[in-house]
Amino acid sequence: MKRASLLVTDFMLFVILVIADQLTKHLAVVRLKNQAAYNLINGILEFNYLENRGAAFGMMQGGKWFFLAITGIACAAMLYFLIKERKRLHFMMTFSLALLLSGAIGNLIDRVTLGYV
Repeated sequence: MKRASLLVTDFMLFVILVIADQLTKHLAVVRLKNQAAYNLINGILEFNYLENRGAAFGMMQGGKWFFLAITGIACAAMLYFLIKERKRLHFMMTFSLALLLSGAIGNLIDRVTLGYV
């Protein structure tokens, strides 16, 4: 495929994944907030509502500007590889970068609009 069509495909995947990210987070708020845990598979898989204002496991609570800066740097690096290094990257690498980029942007949207992820 031509480089431009691959970029369009990645962009479409990215948009679909960001929309899916925001939709599933909205469903979590609507269905899980202020509710007991929802057991999907008893003793194996349950869903709980949690607002994380920090990093992994709640570290660095209140570091919103730090997370915004790190997200910007990470997104710039992923975009660079998706655009400039495409010929050298395997399909699974570009697909993985599109997944990571959409997750990072989804979390960025949440941090800016809601203050938490």
